[in-house]
Amino acid sequence: MVYYNFKKHKEFFYLDLFVYLVPISIVLGNLIINVVSLICVLVYLLLVAKKKIIYQTYKNYFYILYALVAFLGLNLFLSSNFELSFYSVLGFIRYYLLFLALLFCLNEINNFKKTFSKIILFLIIFVIIDIFIQHFFLVDLFGYEIASDHGRRLSGPFGPEKVAGSFISKVFYLSLISFLLSNFKTKYIIPLILLVILTIIMTNERSASIMFFSGSLIFIIFCNLKLWKKTILFIIIFLSLFFIFNSNKNLRSHFVDLPVKYFKDNHHKAHYLTAYEIFKENKIFGSGTKTFRYLCKDKKYENINSKYAKKRCATHPHNIYLEILSEIGIFGIIIFLVLNFYIASLLIINFIKKKYFQQEILFLFCNFFILFWPLQTTGAFFSTWNGIFYWIFFSYFFNLKKKLTT
Repeated sequence: MVYYNFKKHKEFFYLDLFVYLVPISIVLGNLIINVVSLICVLVYLLLVAKKKIIYQTYKNYFYILYALVAFLGLNLFLSSNFELSFYSVLGFIRYYLLFLALLFCLNEINNFKKTFSKIILFLIIFVIIDIFIQHFFLVDLFGYEIASDHGRRLSGPFGPEKVAGSFISKVFYLSLISFLLSNFKTKYIIPLILLVILTIIMTNERSASIMFFSGSLIFIIFCNLKLWKKTILFIIIFLSLFFIFNSNKNLRSHFVDLPVKYFKDNHHKAHYLTAYEIFKENKIFGSGTKTFRYLCKDKKYENINSKYAKKRCATHPHNIYLEILSEIGIFGIIIFLVLNFYIASLLIINFIKKKYFQQEILFLFCNFFILFWPLQTTGAFFSTWNGIFYWIFFSYFFNLKKKLTT
């Protein structure tokens, strides 16, 4: 039986077909992400223009957009680099509209959520297979060889961009929703989690490994498994990790020795301190989105309390909270923290109260933790590749919120 009914979906201008390409575009790179997201936004705006009822149904989200645009417009006016901030604000508006398009598809189009989650799951499986091929044959399906910088880096289909582990960790728990909506057997979830932990460790991405492992511990603690099974699972995981790091000098050096050696001071600390100094000079509205890369070069930041002060510059501070604090100021960080508190509290409260939705809530909370836990190094919030994961999560969360309140 063919799922997609072209005649029926003509009324949506086939918006869902374009949105299905979003997770695929993440693997293909920034150019494809920009093209696909722009097409999705244009089709969605055309749909809204043709069907006024959509605007009425989602008017609160549009009001929020207007408020955010006004705030970011003020931030842009005060920015220390208008050009950098201008394109960043346009990118933010694009992603907010993409979030609305994805939310519309999740709420209004039958079977969209199941298909979209399946696409993410199959992409993850494909990336895992490609990483193992690269590990054993030293080259992946696309001819990408193993990178030797920062240890033995496996990037799979992402090639020179060493983000395979980050990609898997940031969408994995959303992909598990396909188990709830399809006839997939949930008994395979735990073995799949163990496989993903191993795969991400193999990519040598330290932050992605730590966050996914931590998120998975949360899942195992609160999932519907008997206590004795959880105990055995924890023992197996920790013994396996002990064996892996004890038998592989490269992994032990990257995950244990180097973090211990440079725990008190490292180049990330230099980024953080520089971001904080920028914030102190632009407390209310920030220095302007994406201006960290421009301001960090200023010689006055050479006096930060880090011996890596000369390495303080990067495209972003490597922490989304410090990025928002320095570039959007106190108002920006308050909005962000209130949103995160709202999401966390709603998920926790409804996990306790709504038994029927517990599994989906747990998946979303694990994904939320991996994306938004403040004590981690991250990509940039105002970026093309890393930024898209936050907006995909927001769409899943507000889709769940609608179900919880109806």
